[in-house]
Amino acid sequence: MITRARTARLRGRDTELRRLATVIEGGGALVVHGEAGLGKTALVERALADAVGPARVVRVRGARSEQAFAYAGLHQLLSTMPDHVERLPVVQRRAVRRTLGLSAGAPDPGQVTRGAAAVLAAAAPVVCFVDDVQWLDDASARVLAALAREPAPGVSVVFAGRRPSRELAWLPELRLAGLGDEAAGALLTAVLPDVRDEHVRRRVVAEARGNPEALLDLHRALSRAEISGGFGPAGVRPVVDPAEREFVAAARELPWATRRLLVLASAEPTGDPVLLRRAAAVLGLDPAAPTSLLTVGEQVLFRRPLARPALYHSAPLTERRQAHHALAVALADGDREQRAWHHAQAATAPDETVAAELTAVSGSARERGGAVAAAAFLTWAAELTPDPHRRAHRFLAAAQAKLDAGTPVSAADLVARARAVPLDEPDAARAALLSAKIAGVTDPGPEAVTALAAVARRLTGVDPVLARETYLEALTAAVFAGDGQARTIALAAKTAPPGRGSSADLLLDAVVVRFTDGYAAAAPLLREAAAHFRRAGADDLRWLWLCSHIARDLFDAEGILFWAVHQVEVVRAAGALPWLPRALAYRARVEAMLGRIEESVATLEEADSITTATGAPPRRYIEPFLAAWRGVEEPALDLVRAAAQRASASGQGLALRVVQYSAAILHNGLGQYRAALAAAQEAAQDDDNLGTVGTALVELVEAAVRCDEPEVAAEALSRLVERTDVAGTELAYGLAARSRALVSTGAAAEEHYRAALAHLTVGGDAFWLARTHLVHGEWLRRAHRRVDARAQLRLAADLCSRVGADAFAARAHRELLATAETVQPSDDPGPLSTNEAFIARLARDGHTNREIAAQLTVSPRTVEWHLSKVFTKLGIRSRRQLRAVLPQD
Repeated sequence: MITRARTARLRGRDTELRRLATVIEGGGALVVHGEAGLGKTALVERALADAVGPARVVRVRGARSEQAFAYAGLHQLLSTMPDHVERLPVVQRRAVRRTLGLSAGAPDPGQVTRGAAAVLAAAAPVVCFVDDVQWLDDASARVLAALAREPAPGVSVVFAGRRPSRELAWLPELRLAGLGDEAAGALLTAVLPDVRDEHVRRRVVAEARGNPEALLDLHRALSRAEISGGFGPAGVRPVVDPAEREFVAAARELPWATRRLLVLASAEPTGDPVLLRRAAAVLGLDPAAPTSLLTVGEQVLFRRPLARPALYHSAPLTERRQAHHALAVALADGDREQRAWHHAQAATAPDETVAAELTAVSGSARERGGAVAAAAFLTWAAELTPDPHRRAHRFLAAAQAKLDAGTPVSAADLVARARAVPLDEPDAARAALLSAKIAGVTDPGPEAVTALAAVARRLTGVDPVLARETYLEALTAAVFAGDGQARTIALAAKTAPPGRGSSADLLLDAVVVRFTDGYAAAAPLLREAAAHFRRAGADDLRWLWLCSHIARDLFDAEGILFWAVHQVEVVRAAGALPWLPRALAYRARVEAMLGRIEESVATLEEADSITTATGAPPRRYIEPFLAAWRGVEEPALDLVRAAAQRASASGQGLALRVVQYSAAILHNGLGQYRAALAAAQEAAQDDDNLGTVGTALVELVEAAVRCDEPEVAAEALSRLVERTDVAGTELAYGLAARSRALVSTGAAAEEHYRAALAHLTVGGDAFWLARTHLVHGEWLRRAHRRVDARAQLRLAADLCSRVGADAFAARAHRELLATAETVQPSDDPGPLSTNEAFIARLARDGHTNREIAAQLTVSPRTVEWHLSKVFTKLGIRSRRQLRAVLPQD
């Protein structure tokens, strides 16, 4: 399996992928070659994965340990197709069986070649991928080269290796070069998003020389702290990587002065040649000393990115300190952050002057390198602080930065170090607050909420401003936990000192009213508090999640999108990468509901790449929602059950309600209304569920109407209208009108449907607009207004397909078929109808006629008839060609 980290190196390889696709899908041979680390294997595997058609793939891999064994590579090919081998003519079968060790005797090379060719021809369509061809045994190389020179119809042979052997010299070739700077920079961002300083980025890209493997190697060579903000290593680690050892061994052969120059260059991460020359002068070194490991030009570059950390970590401590001292002296009138950092690295004992310098520049370090850089500065400042009480205070500041950076375990360690000395009450309260916050991250649930509330009470007499902010954090945690503590904490927060009009103060007051006096009283306050925070810049990470849910609670479509996008921007700007996948997942959910499927997919891919690169917590609850949205029953149900179990076990009540809401969407889409009713009742049971209960009530009304439960529907509608009338947004009015239409009949229902569509067209999202067209069309068909029903159902089918809500699209198509929709004969086949487009898309994705028929509740013969019309309109002859003419949405 090709991992995400390996496929990331395919950036900038579109031309190569197209060349491979031509060979893989059309037959023929190709030799892909280039230096180690360029991603040859990943490139071919990606092309194979993207290939159109059912071709079988057979893989052969050369191995250095098997080069001495004749036909070892061919054995890998032929042993996978024993049935075809046994059907060969006698002479060829005997030769092939001998190469496989199934018969005694020496094989005839000519008969082996003819037999292997016959096996591949019989297995066609087939792709033979021969990897690491430089390690292939000679006998296999000759046979495979012969097969590739004149491949049978339907046979493709692709070789990949560092250099083409003489046997392959006459075959078409694809030589891989290094990535361009733009593609290399994009890859660096994908695998090491913490590299934010542009000087460092340019240096790393230049040192990689376009080799993806060199960039990917930095994963294991550098920690986040070592590269954040462009500051040098904060510690030393063993040199264990073979490539790093190679650099160290080469350096040991150099003169002493040259080795010291390499250590100096390795301690300066930005690659500034002027700075290197000044520091070299301090140490009496010649920056022009010749060495193949280092180039000093417009930029100071090592031969490979791994050389710098390897040489630094292998150098003696005294040499590293001397290098940092020289760099600090050279920066006397230069970058304050760099100078402070080098002073810290050169220090031999606690030094308040250096510690104060580090503390002073930690803010600008945060701006340039994010929370990780700030945490590194503050931690080092604490380490160098002589006074124990001041040292504890700085450890707490560093712990907060670590928590902001998304490393709660490291934050907990720093809190413990702060508590190693007696703390005064303000710092003791701050330590308790940090411990409660850390618990809320590592083990979210009722206990973390209780701990935050207790700290808020403790802070009331110590730091009133911090006390109010802590109450707000406790309420936010209570919303997340969903265990009924929100009202109790809100009542306690009423006793806190009055606020001073900050964004946090307004948010706290509004949320307290929401949980003590109800939705109607709180809605105007919530709206104003979120607007105030937004006007103030909305850059405090603590309140972004809360504001996102306030927007949902208020049916504020514009606010929902703003907070989803802004949350990602703020988290990214703060360098808090471990929090970024969750923010991206929420944004992807909002983008999907707006019908922005491509953006949603790209956002989720970015979330996955950051999770892979940083080890951040994976996005857990977006998968069941998107699966429910798409409506593929089995995987969606499995994901929903697993997520519900996980949320219940970890005490995450809000997540459980989101999962139940997802289940309601899934079952309503599939027409399983009794199951939808049960799920929606669970999701909507808690009026204090900030953000989810409103739309859960919409699902509940629809399911109850379909289950002929008028009392349940009426009660849900009443609760919904209490909210929507106060919210006063187009989305709120649209969902209320839609729900009123479902429980109404005759002219009243028609009026409500038209109102719902008008409101949702102006201020809703694609998902709800599509579903409202659907229920309107269903109502019209049941009223025997077939022509009007078709117009609504076509719109519903088209919109649902566009947003990827396949189960709802299938509902629309079933209704269209029930209207007996016909296609007028015409000489011009015209575009695909909504039915045809939907069926074509399912067929493109590999569904059989019987599976498609089951989704649409029609016969397989009807599906076949529709597909025949699709083929005529698209000018194709088979299902296999659908992927080429109907690209993925």
